Amino acid sequence: MILTELPKFDNEKPILKIDFIGFSGIIKTNNFFTHILQKDFNVVISDKPDLLFFSDAGGSTGHKLYTCKKIFFTGESVLPSSKNYDGAFAPLEIDYDRHQRLPYYVIGTECNPKDLIKDEKFTSKILNENRQGCGFMVSNIGRRAKYRTNFYTKLSKKMSVFSGGRALNNIGKNIPRDGYSKRDFLSQYKFSLAMENKSAKGYATEKIIDAMWSRAIPIYHGDTLINEQFNSKSFINISDFKNTSEAIEYIIEVDNNAELYKKYLNEPYFINNKPNKWFNEEIYLNFIKKILDSPKVSTESKLSRYTLTKRMHY
Repeated sequence: MILTELPKFDNEKPILKIDFIGFSGIIKTNNFFTHILQKDFNVVISDKPDLLFFSDAGGSTGHKLYTCKKIFFTGESVLPSSKNYDGAFAPLEIDYDRHQRLPYYVIGTECNPKDLIKDEKFTSKILNENRQGCGFMVSNIGRRAKYRTNFYTKLSKKMSVFSGGRALNNIGKNIPRDGYSKRDFLSQYKFSLAMENKSAKGYATEKIIDAMWSRAIPIYHGDTLINEQFNSKSFINISDFKNTSEAIEYIIEVDNNAELYKKYLNEPYFINNKPNKWFNEEIYLNFIKKILDSPKVSTESKLSRYTLTKRMHY
């Protein structure tokens, strides 16, 4: 059994053994969940955990080896069968007591929400940079992203759109996908095409934050609740228009109208210039504690091949 004690062990706090499976590139001792849990627990990474966090990266089914409490996490717009988990974090807005909404933009970017608070010098600084064109970064142009691809194609006929991602790349090199590299790339442009691969209630990824962090005006499409989470006057929401043509005509108008462009820059990203409620870590900590205190729900057959494999190895 592997036990790894995290820093700042506090004898006044209870021990909580946790593990992670199915996550891509996660540092088990340093991530969003270990960070918030350390507020109330001595967190220990163990292959015999009290609580397992599992995700859907690569179609992983390794969580079936575990019989402890399980919390599922995804940044996508899907959930597994509720029989597989005791609680779930997902971006979708779902009325279900074992689900907690966690917009991916909260944990999927390196931007601190405090960096999005505008001050009185914000607008003049951006205007002095004399930005031009629109930045764009995506990796997926599959069937689900057809609307995004079509919009990019139509917008490109009206204004310069510089695509630095792995898909639709037109700048001759791929920009690294880390937050700082994306910010530096998008910071060259007046606008940022920040479109999800689909539109769904609550499905908002890091794209809108990446655009705001770069100080480019976001051209957004995706989460139908986005206007409730950010100040709708600070970005262009494609869903607010009757059709694609009308949206593109308006984008061109903003590009050519200095006062209209300045009006967007003057608006705070957050409503009342304060980070929205989803950046409150207590929401997620309290949900985890609720799951820990609730009866176990997730089940596996006692004679399943997963359970038998677990017994053989541990």
